[in-house]
Amino acid sequence: MDAYIVNPNAYTCLDHGIELLDNLFSGNCGLSAANSIYPDYFPENTTKIGAIRGLKSDESRLLQILRAIGSLIPEQAKQCQLILGASSLGDLEGRFAGDPYGCIQYYLASEKPELAPLYKGVISSACSSGTDVLSMAALMVDQHKYDVIGVLAVDCLDRGKLLQHVTLGTQGPDCAKPFDVNRDGTSFGEGGGFAIVANKDGLEQLNTKQVYNIRGFGMSCDAQHITAPDETGEIPALAISRALNAASLAPSDIGYINAHASGTTLNDQVESIAYRKVFGKALDSIGVSGTKGAIGHLLGATGLVEAILTCWALSVKRAPGTIGLKDKDETLNIPAIVGGDFREISRPVGISTTFGFGGVNSAIVIESLN
Repeated sequence: MDAYIVNPNAYTCLDHGIELLDNLFSGNCGLSAANSIYPDYFPENTTKIGAIRGLKSDESRLLQILRAIGSLIPEQAKQCQLILGASSLGDLEGRFAGDPYGCIQYYLASEKPELAPLYKGVISSACSSGTDVLSMAALMVDQHKYDVIGVLAVDCLDRGKLLQHVTLGTQGPDCAKPFDVNRDGTSFGEGGGFAIVANKDGLEQLNTKQVYNIRGFGMSCDAQHITAPDETGEIPALAISRALNAASLAPSDIGYINAHASGTTLNDQVESIAYRKVFGKALDSIGVSGTKGAIGHLLGATGLVEAILTCWALSVKRAPGTIGLKDKDETLNIPAIVGGDFREISRPVGISTTFGFGGVNSAIVIESLN
């Protein structure tokens, strides 16, 4: 595709930029106990969440996170012709309850007025929102609808959302342990990221050395359950194979997989089946890891943040370990990298996958040109 990611950056509970990447390679975990973030709401609950510490309780969490992400937006953003957002539900209470579009609009108008007229909408497709907005931007620049597009993904974990996931059983009792024999749920979190997507004409306008080619993307939806994935792995595998086909690549061309790796019993099983269906024996030579045990599942922002982390891993030619993974579940038959370890990436092409509620599956293939 004639689509390139420029100057991506992400903000999480484990820091941002090079500090975030260093923390991942060092095996650090940014998760906190729920009762340390919401002592009045979850006084005895020590489940671990990827919440941003120090946020004010009397102001929109989403707005405060947007301000932090805003400090990472590069000067080149002024050259964007369009800005698209991604989120799930944003805040569930307060001024911007259920209105992430309005919250982003307010933030840009009040603190980034030069960018506000460019902002046109939010993609909200559950956990795949961030991947989908990146893919849509890639499609639009590839078709020369625009030359330079900004993508902004953000989400927050307020107490209402956390209560929902604790009740559903998707939030685990401790830290997420992706692909581990003792995995028992994910760790939700908050944060976001920003990146510029441009075609070759757009790249000529931007003075940057950080460039990553979006080779292709794929999507699928099984819609067989409101929260659980397709247990056969067929429909998630379809999104991955579509991404590879769009990129005109073979399974053996991939050097790194940033897995959804939520840490729930069923998701990790289905994801492993899907990878083996698509990659076959080639999977054994690919580095596979996930980041939710380190930064949490960032809801509607997770896809963009994990795509950004994929870019960085490809750039340094190393795949970070999966924080929380200590004792591999060998029945999954997947070469996941354990926490605190890393694996050299021999091919500069990676794929980032996200599987969301409602059976929405997305995958995007990225090549580092650095």
